[in-house]
Amino acid sequence: MELYKELNIFEDKKLYIAINVFSLVIFAITAILVIIGNILLSNNLEMTFTFSTFFLTMILFALSLPIHELIHGLFFRIFAPSDNQTKVKYGFKHGMLYAANPGVIYKKGAFSVIILAPFIINSFLFLLLYLVGVDGQIVVFAFVIHTGGCAGDFWYIYEILKKPAITHCEDTLKGVKFFVSK
Repeated sequence: MELYKELNIFEDKKLYIAINVFSLVIFAITAILVIIGNILLSNNLEMTFTFSTFFLTMILFALSLPIHELIHGLFFRIFAPSDNQTKVKYGFKHGMLYAANPGVIYKKGAFSVIILAPFIINSFLFLLLYLVGVDGQIVVFAFVIHTGGCAGDFWYIYEILKKPAITHCEDTLKGVKFFVSK
């Protein structure tokens, strides 16, 4: 294997800005799709936005963040080689919570699952909250914000799809390394 590309989210200012712009685009697209879905399902666009709605949305979103990173950590452990002795590292840097398992190289399929699992599981948890009676607006707003916040994860998947020759990936404390076969 040889290193094809390394992304350094925290030190590459252009990449950091690009991912943040990408986050806003994802947020906007998700919000538009949710609005369209609401119109199609209920035949109207009745939404009330109060301080309590905002406050509860922010609480739910804030709770989803550590859950998101813990899910990454769980899947890092699930897919780690059995002889792996490293520990998943959690932290907060440049306004972002993160989970990383530096030094462990994963096959790209496993890495893709690790990267997408938090979005999928949190989305399912938001749906469950709605189904058990939590205010739909709060759940939907938190889902939209969380989805926008998954931009870094989605960027990694984009990079993997853009270069099919990538065979392995390593999550680092700075970003990610992509490897190709020699």
